[in-house]
Amino acid sequence: MDDSQERAQPIRFGVFEIDRASRELRKQGRRIRLQDQPFQVLRMLLERAGSVVTREELREALWPGSVYVDFDHGLNNAIARLRDALGDNAASPQYIETLPRLGYRFIYPLQDPPPPAAPASDERRAWSWHLTGYAAAAATVLALLLWLVLRDDAATPPGTASVAVLPFVSLSADADDEYFADGLSDSLLNHLARVRGLRVPGRTASFYFKGRQEPAAEIAGHLGVSHLLEGSVRRAGNRLRIAARLTDAASGYQLWSQTFERDFGDLFEIEDEIALSVVSALKVELLESGAEQGLRRGTQSVEAYRLYLVGLSKLRARGVRLDREGARRHFEQAVALDPGYAAAHAGLASYRFNRATSSFDAPEENTRVGREHAERAYALDPKNADALRVMADFEILRFRYRDEFDGYVRAIGLFDRAVRSEPNNAYVHYDYARAVQWQDPKRALPLFERAAELDPEMPLAIGMAALSLLRLGMHDAARLRMEQMVARAGVDYGVRNIAVLESYLGRLDEAVRATRAGTPPFEFEAGTRVAMWGLHLSMGDRAGAIEVLREPTDDPLILALADAAELTADGRHAAAFESLDRRRGDYPGTRLLDLPAARLALIAGRSGRAREILESRLPDLARGRGPITAPRVLPGLDLVRAWSQSGEPGKARELLQRIEAFLDGPDAPRLPLFTVLRARAHALAGRQDRAWEALDRAHAEGFRMTCVLDLHPHPLLYVDCIDADPVFATAPGSVQFRQWLARIHADNRRQFQQLQSRLAAAGTS
Repeated sequence: MDDSQERAQPIRFGVFEIDRASRELRKQGRRIRLQDQPFQVLRMLLERAGSVVTREELREALWPGSVYVDFDHGLNNAIARLRDALGDNAASPQYIETLPRLGYRFIYPLQDPPPPAAPASDERRAWSWHLTGYAAAAATVLALLLWLVLRDDAATPPGTASVAVLPFVSLSADADDEYFADGLSDSLLNHLARVRGLRVPGRTASFYFKGRQEPAAEIAGHLGVSHLLEGSVRRAGNRLRIAARLTDAASGYQLWSQTFERDFGDLFEIEDEIALSVVSALKVELLESGAEQGLRRGTQSVEAYRLYLVGLSKLRARGVRLDREGARRHFEQAVALDPGYAAAHAGLASYRFNRATSSFDAPEENTRVGREHAERAYALDPKNADALRVMADFEILRFRYRDEFDGYVRAIGLFDRAVRSEPNNAYVHYDYARAVQWQDPKRALPLFERAAELDPEMPLAIGMAALSLLRLGMHDAARLRMEQMVARAGVDYGVRNIAVLESYLGRLDEAVRATRAGTPPFEFEAGTRVAMWGLHLSMGDRAGAIEVLREPTDDPLILALADAAELTADGRHAAAFESLDRRRGDYPGTRLLDLPAARLALIAGRSGRAREILESRLPDLARGRGPITAPRVLPGLDLVRAWSQSGEPGKARELLQRIEAFLDGPDAPRLPLFTVLRARAHALAGRQDRAWEALDRAHAEGFRMTCVLDLHPHPLLYVDCIDADPVFATAPGSVQFRQWLARIHADNRRQFQQLQSRLAAAGTS
């Protein structure tokens, strides 16, 4: 592509793009007014995204011949206008980072340009949309979708009606009625959000003001709306009293108010009357059949509906205390009253998915039962966004747990339908992003950030966006996002993500401190406990590692991993393999222990056994089906080793070539761990000199986590010490490998000493 062709290509980042030919900045398809100098500054920063553009370079290009005073004023003014256009903040930049006295750097990842059209199978098309770039047609649909649904304050046309639904106040003595009041507010918000010509902020932007006594004009200004809908709820036995009022925020004038005192069974009619009264007062029209479609609830049972609303509030903890078990009980009661209630089945599926994947609590049962509820919700209402979302979640587990690529393809189709069905559903965006975060962090990043925009009380979305930035090699931007998450939600909410960031970049002492700061010692989920073991053992603190593992627990998964980890710490790899191999049968559906067992089998010299396990656990990868992705690299290299050692060199070479193509391509995570994996691939190919060079590069990049190489998306729980890696430890010239390890161990011992000093100074141990 020559220079003129390159400049004809727009540069895209997030919801923005610039057209260098027409000198236009556009947001979601709409032109944003930007003067020439700010535009040219943006162009230079984008063309060198991720690199520093110095003040002197900007001066020579855009202010030649000017005196420094004029240049300083002009550049500062251009940057200020540019940040204003992008909605950026100099103190916590999302797009443009200032390097004092040096220059500026564009820190947000750019989207790939649309690839040229080429014939492709349905399977490759489904994958390429999410993995290798945005196909032109899909990008057009996405841009149109974003233009329709991402309606921010500045983009709202003059005269467009807008209303925020504030949380209704519960006046009842029963604590559950507060959950019910929040659910009622959320339901009204969802009804109104489906009305054409009416702009309604996301649910938790409004819920931010729960319990706050602030003037209506200030709340409306913060939310960018002209009207507020608020009220109160009182329930006494079978009687219900709901007071609602619609206020013009600027004048304080009440456009409409009404108090409903009726039987609880009239709740649906009350909701409909409130929503329709707001629509009428604001003089906007319902969508065609909107009165039927926008206000439908999926059940005729008012009590089932109430139970569902309470369960949803408890599960999502929006303005109320998190109570997952309480949520489960309410969803189950709703299903008992109405077995055909799709939303309640979706709620139970969400609860089960969370238990199976976040804490590995009874993963077999929760995965099985959760999928049953997801399938039931989808069968009952295949157009319901949450039914589509939970069905996609469990399809993704088929890909992660059993390597069935069809599950990934189906999940992407379901997520796309869910976004189209309910484009303002933060949970759809979050789960979608989580599903593709390792396969395509460029795609995941805007989905996570859209989820955080839709639901400001979902700080984990910010943390996951930070990890996407980390995988893209944008470490400074990742740290800024993590700091934003902690500032918004507190340390407790973000310790796992902070620890992941620190450990990936080699700051093991900071990873331990972050975990200890947020959670009482050893009250960890299975994945965190194993990670803590690896952090301590990597720093040479065997006693601390064993202490983590020996804390009392009745979780069978933690016990299985702990036994294998302790044996590994003693160098008893064959015994560690036997320990895991005996327990693999306890997880026939999730196959959670297969991959760590296979790795230990290789370390113990049991290549044939490793091959059997890996071919069974990774059937599509073994058959060459589906692309190589980040989670497939580590087990894929293990399969290469197993095939090489057990008489299948042809298969080993073919798979290794595919893995190397991925590691050398643009989609490999920019992390020190993947530089180590590149070294492992070189060693498997017999290129020892290049393997040692890659290991040196990994050390320079910050690789320090020598134990538990854990990619973190479940179920890759590797009980693995690189010291015993057979690919390196038995290679010709392995003395260089031992020297490399010695450098890392020396660095890690210093970190452990620093950690001990800091903990002692803080009065902890």
